[in-house]
Parts: sequence; C-alpha cells; structure tokens
Amino acid sequence: MSDLDLSVAPGEIVGLAGESGSGKSSVLRSVAGLLAGGGRVSSGSIVFEGEELLRLTPQRRRSRTRAGMAYVFQNPQQSLDPLFRVGTQFDECLQAHGVTDRSEIQTTKHTLLREMGFTDISRVLGSYPHELSGGMCQRVVLAMAVACRPRLLLADEPTSALDVVSQEQVLGMLLRLREEHGMAVLVVSHNIAALARVADRLGVMYQGHLVELGERNRVLRAPRHAYTKRLIASVPRTDGLSPSADMRTREV
Repeated sequence: MSDLDLSVAPGEIVGLAGESGSGKSSVLRSVAGLLAGGGRVSSGSIVFEGEELLRLTPQRRRSRTRAGMAYVFQNPQQSLDPLFRVGTQFDECLQAHGVTDRSEIQTTKHTLLREMGFTDISRVLGSYPHELSGGMCQRVVLAMAVACRPRLLLADEPTSALDVVSQEQVLGMLLRLREEHGMAVLVVSHNIAALARVADRLGVMYQGHLVELGERNRVLRAPRHAYTKRLIASVPRTDGLSPSADMRTREV
C-alpha cells in the first residue's frame, strides 16, 4: 500500500471501495495500529486530532486510539465472544472505558441499543451471539463501538455478511451516528453501491493504491480511473437504468 493521501473530517463519512486484496482493510488497520503479522507503516504519517500517531510509543498510541477511535470488524458474530451473553460483554466494554457505576452502565446499554433500533432490549442483552441474527449482532457491535463516543469510527466491511434488510439497517445506523454525534466515519467495502448510500466522499483502492477520491456524485457520474468505471459498471441492474444513475439517486 502506497501513495495514499486521505483525510476524514468530523461529521463526514468517507467510503473506500475496491476488490479483495486492494488494501482497503490495511488502511483501517494502519490508522488503528492493528496491522497483523508484524506489519508496520514504513513511511508517511498518520495524524489524529493534530497528533502524529507514528511518533508515539506503542503504549501511548494504544491509549490515544482507544480513547478516540472505535473499530468495527467485518464479521459481527465473530466480534462477540460466543461463551458470554451480550449484556455481560457490553458491561465489560463499558468498564474497560472507565464506566464503573452500575446504574450508569445499565442506562448506557439501554440507551445505545435503543438508538440502534432495538425494542426488545432485555432479550438482546440476555442472549448469546448465536441467538441473534447477523444484522442484530452488527448493530450490537456498533452500539459497543460508540459506547464512549469516539471521534472516529473505522468500519471494515460492516454489511458484507448481512442480508439486504440488515444491510439497510446498518447503513442507516452509520448515517444516524454521523448526524446525531458528529463523528467522522471511514468505512470500507467491496460494495460501492452500499458506500454510495452513505458516503459524502468516495475513494477507490486498486492494487494497493488510492486511484480515485472525490465527492460521491462526482465519482459516480464521472469516474476518472478505468478501474472505477469497471467497478461501477459491475453493479447489477434490473430496471434498465445505469448503475451510476441508480446509486446517485439513493437517499443520503
């Protein structure tokens, strides 16, 4: 991954599209300091709220990212421990961020799950992850991720394992988080149509390079890179409209 110049402003959603192996997830993991297998950023800079993260000690960087960022992984059910009920895991998440008062924990859990569209909150908290659908698990994970109001949310393929209805629910949640809490969101997906539903700006990754970046409708209407054109053209249509026309007219 190289030649990447990308910023995300408070209250903005930036989407990165591209095929598997293009470097999308590596971007998120680089920002969060989660590169696997001894991977590291060998040059350049990662600046978060005016602070150069690559110059920090590992301990200080973990503290900085933990306090200001949240990461949503690709598979929601694998992100939750199958041996513990959702409520227990939610408690541990809040306690890890310094929330220790029992009444505050209870209030926070119910408030966040209500914000995520749940009505049967007691049942959800009392369930094991395998007793919930993929869409429900993803909304639970989102609730945990924003429990301490991060300023930056990093979402890695948050809709890839979900059915169409659950995809729409999760995308709607991302919009609500941006609108209600003003957080910056960087979301990656191989599905450019899903990103077009929520992103203010769209970027396209190809073979480790950011080959296109711009305002959503500009990228969809007038893509400049050949790979972006192919990516947009690959979106299936059944009503005779062009894929880019359909994605432009989605409510955002």
